[in-house]
Amino acid sequence: MCCDDKSSKAGRGAKFPRGVSSIIISLRSAIASLGETDASSCQGGHLIPKTLTRRFTLNQAVGETAFDPSSTTGQDARKPLRVDQLLSYVILACGLLTFVVGSYQILSSHSPVPMGDEWTEIDAIATAPHHQPPLTWLWAQHNEHRVVFYRLLLLADIHLFHGKHWISFWSMFAVQCALLGLLVWLLRREGLRGTLWRAVTGLGAFCLFSPSQWQNFGWAFQISFLLPGFFFTLALLGLLEYERSAGASKRGWIYLGLSILAASAATYSNGNGVVVWPLLFSAAAVLRLRLRVLLAYAVSGFALIGSYLYHYASPPYHSSPWQSIRHPLALLDYTFKYLGVALPPWIRIRDALAVSSGAFGLLAGLAAAAWVLTRPQWRKPLPVVLLGLMFYSLTTAFITALGRIGFGADQAFQSRYQTYNLLFWFSVFTLWLLIVDEVAPFLRTAMLIASPIVMLFAAGMLFPLCLRASQLKTLRSEAPASKLCGRRLSR
Repeated sequence: MCCDDKSSKAGRGAKFPRGVSSIIISLRSAIASLGETDASSCQGGHLIPKTLTRRFTLNQAVGETAFDPSSTTGQDARKPLRVDQLLSYVILACGLLTFVVGSYQILSSHSPVPMGDEWTEIDAIATAPHHQPPLTWLWAQHNEHRVVFYRLLLLADIHLFHGKHWISFWSMFAVQCALLGLLVWLLRREGLRGTLWRAVTGLGAFCLFSPSQWQNFGWAFQISFLLPGFFFTLALLGLLEYERSAGASKRGWIYLGLSILAASAATYSNGNGVVVWPLLFSAAAVLRLRLRVLLAYAVSGFALIGSYLYHYASPPYHSSPWQSIRHPLALLDYTFKYLGVALPPWIRIRDALAVSSGAFGLLAGLAAAAWVLTRPQWRKPLPVVLLGLMFYSLTTAFITALGRIGFGADQAFQSRYQTYNLLFWFSVFTLWLLIVDEVAPFLRTAMLIASPIVMLFAAGMLFPLCLRASQLKTLRSEAPASKLCGRRLSR
């Protein structure tokens, strides 16, 4: 009775019937029970419970929404545990340590002596009239690849830098730094802050500069293995900038053109560059872009893949893809080993661990893809880029298996394939880190605990072996030349 009178006096001087006043009091009690209100959760001047605000922020449909784990949908809304914050700093520190070690490996592995496939390219230049091969040589096939950018670097090295190979090694370092910079920029652009930003940045640095890919860091020709991933990421970001700029504007078409140009560069960097076209087309379809965009990627992809396959001849010592497809178990075995955890060959469980971890990674990646693709609110730039990198690595593993299962499944353990292996695991792990941060924070803590354990194990056990292998390869390649010259080669 007294409460009814007080509420009626507070309501702008209007008096409500007892029944209405009782309903008002009941509604106030119900709202209070939903959750603790917060001044930062104001929407349009009204206080909204945190639980409702979080759902609203995740599902709101604004013209230019972004995947933003740092908002009320991310870790800051749930006040991440101090242990999570500490672990994120440890992961970032491990990533920076790996960046330093990998950078040292790239620059210290430099040698002026050609290795392996480089001799074929050197011979083509040496035997050409006036040491100037025809323009068609740039496009000519090398094994199953067309390595236009490596050959351009080789010509520049010979004619401008006296064949010292420094331009190739600095290019390797620059490409990895640029790819890491693109990923960090994307994280900031999409609003990732705090704990997750530090963790994902550390993981990215670890995967891009891990010495386990020592063949690609110590051999000038292997710049062709590093370029496609960089160009594909650039193409994906161009597509996403087109979508962000409302598409039809002049600026949007510039972004689309840059995306197609980057994809074309990926195509002529290495054999697996051809897979970027169906992946870009799929990304555009997932984002539900206009038909003209899909047609632009379809026509460009058809033209570039067609030019790549023009006069293409499968290397005679490689397995025929049409024969390989008849051996699905062998293909799966090779693919799982390609994607799995690779330990030194003297460890007995290496094969079993590689196959089981590769199969687990594949299933985890497909589950993450299903999660993202079946939830419209997750079809944002960051998950799309991660899915693109994941499927890029997966298709690379499969097409490599098609042509190389004749060499045996253990050939998948070659360190040059670790570049794609690490991109795959970075994408899958980061996707699940974002997912569990949204739905199961306690699993986020578990993943953050596992990350530095794996990184420190790799740094303590595998990195020294990889650095030693890289140094031995360089010394062995230089030994004959040093003997002929009667002195140690000057770098």
